Amino acid sequence: MRKVITKASLVVTSLLLCAGAASAVEAPGASTGLPGPPAVPPGQVNRYTIPHYYSVISGGGRSFTAVTIKNNAGVTCSAAVRFQKAAGTTDTCVVNRAIPAGQSRAFCSRLPGSFGAYDCVTGGSCSPELTFDEGHAFVTSTNTATCANIAVDAEVIYTTSAADDVVTGLTKLSVVKFGRANLGD
Repeated sequence: MRKVITKASLVVTSLLLCAGAASAVEAPGASTGLPGPPAVPPGQVNRYTIPHYYSVISGGGRSFTAVTIKNNAGVTCSAAVRFQKAAGTTDTCVVNRAIPAGQSRAFCSRLPGSFGAYDCVTGGSCSPELTFDEGHAFVTSTNTATCANIAVDAEVIYTTSAADDVVTGLTKLSVVKFGRANLGD
């Protein structure tokens, strides 16, 4: 009888440990003991994670991150990009704008000079600008099924002049569904 009870408790303990491991995978930050990302703008939910961004103005060059969000919904939706510095969990900058149905907006880590390829004025840019920063970002949108229908693209633009009109390079950034691992892309 004692062997049966011992085996049964081992099975129950194993099941509980497996269930605990499964929920740690699903809950952001649970496996590391770190908190998940801070609260999103009111009425919005996290949709995507950008694991790395870069935004610098220095003597050796300039860069900024542009996150383009296209609203594929048939209604106006609010969207935001939440920049967080390094491995931190505090928002350094939140750029939050309404995007009309079928339109796109660029959300930038800083306002580029007179370079016109990225309309960061209509979409928005960080204020104060991120001029010596690297980290990660979250993309959010209005908390409705309709406003989940957004497309996201992100890149770092490297320039050399104060007007940001001499582009020396572009780096595509990974955009990953929030709460999921990337697929090696």
